[in-house]
Amino acid sequence: MKILLQVSRYFKHVLKPPLQTFKLQHWKQSICKFASHPSIPLTQGFPENSKNERNTIFALSTATGMSAIAIVRISGPSAKNVFFDIGKQKKLPKERMATLCYLKDPVTDDLLDQALSLFFPAPNSFTGEDLCELHIHGGVAVVTSVLGALQKLPNFRFAEPGEFTKRAFMAGKLETGFVFIGNLFKHQFVWTCLARVEAYIDFSEDQHLDESILNTVEKDVEVLQSEISAHLSDKRRGEKLRNGVFTALVGRPNVGKSSLLNSLCRRDIAIVSPTAGTTRDIIESSLNLGGYLVNVCDTAGIRDSPNAIEQEGVKRAKQRSSESDLLIFIVEAKQALHLLQSLHNSSILEFLLEKELGKDFLKNRTLNSKDQDSNIETPDCILLLNKIDLLSASDLEKIEQLKRSLDSVCAVSCVDGTGMNEFLEVFAEKVKNICSCPRGDSPTLTQERHRHHLKACLENLQAYAGCLRLDAAMGADRLRMAADELGRITGKIRTEDVLDIVFRDFCIGK
Repeated sequence: MKILLQVSRYFKHVLKPPLQTFKLQHWKQSICKFASHPSIPLTQGFPENSKNERNTIFALSTATGMSAIAIVRISGPSAKNVFFDIGKQKKLPKERMATLCYLKDPVTDDLLDQALSLFFPAPNSFTGEDLCELHIHGGVAVVTSVLGALQKLPNFRFAEPGEFTKRAFMAGKLETGFVFIGNLFKHQFVWTCLARVEAYIDFSEDQHLDESILNTVEKDVEVLQSEISAHLSDKRRGEKLRNGVFTALVGRPNVGKSSLLNSLCRRDIAIVSPTAGTTRDIIESSLNLGGYLVNVCDTAGIRDSPNAIEQEGVKRAKQRSSESDLLIFIVEAKQALHLLQSLHNSSILEFLLEKELGKDFLKNRTLNSKDQDSNIETPDCILLLNKIDLLSASDLEKIEQLKRSLDSVCAVSCVDGTGMNEFLEVFAEKVKNICSCPRGDSPTLTQERHRHHLKACLENLQAYAGCLRLDAAMGADRLRMAADELGRITGKIRTEDVLDIVFRDFCIGK
């Protein structure tokens, strides 16, 4: 990619012949000639007229807020000046080796922090440029002062969102796959398909290209459609991994929802009171469960009430339940044993959901599960039996039998903590299954924007065959629009990339 960019600059500024008349060996000769041309200096893939791109950029690479360690990353032609102007070092540190240094303000010479510094020289760095990292203490005041000091250096500026990755892409460091969604599928397919159709349109007569080229393209397009469709039907696992698994605690008043929330978060978030109906609005908190982000919300106890405020709270509880990724339905253990006398084990959860959340809840959940494009996915459920500390030994045995017959049943006591470890294991496993991709190491979509562009790409690929039957140029236009949608995720497709495939695969001009 980097060579093609440089060659295209050479063609534009020095050679300027029609690209269509070039033979394949001319490309190779031009590359050699370009590499030794004195008027065009070799760069790390950045045009010299892009002054903004050649500034040295810096940013905080770790999450904002309080932390033990914070990492500041600097990339650009002047990155090494950080070691001299702020680190006050007399020589560059050894490559890829942490060096202890004292950071000082370049203007006032005030001591800012004691830090570890690392140097990654070009081109063997993430961005392909000189890159250095400062591992500093994570206090807000320290981070702010170090970033402020960097801003005082000439030609240094804050990095724009995603600019480090953009520079890596432009330097050819990420040319073998997607920039933002990894190796989702071979995006070379789109470029290759487009180039082959373009070659058939422009050179089919004088280069004797037959229609078998179009048959090959059609098969590749079908493969690509299958890959994209599979990733779009992932139940939004990537978004859940990125934004967190939304979990709702649901049940009647005084079954222990607020107590459970406080126990999960290990602090008093919700008011716990023997008075029924204490919680009226939704109380939310985030926690780390097995390495996954989980957003847990406590809801109003579900019951009929003449109070207008409580009615609104119940309405919101049911709405949040239908929108959640995971539903924890809490019931008093004694009530569950009473229901078992008249219900079969396997139907107790369905009965509770229908009785407490409404007759249409299970129906809506079934419909949503069949709609892959629905924003409301079918929530997994855990039936949590609380207050087992009030049960007799015989009743506890019945609870154990129920747990053995149903996988998603747990029994706890929020008072003394009995059963909490087992419940957390089941909870964590549910969250893991929601976020994990069943296809193993296959990447997932983590942003709605990526999903939108992939859907648009798929629509154009699906329309390709029909357009091709009418006119080859119309089919090529559909492929071009599909490639453009992918380009909005990975970076724009350049004419040089398409021409390279044409010359490589068909040896046009020989």
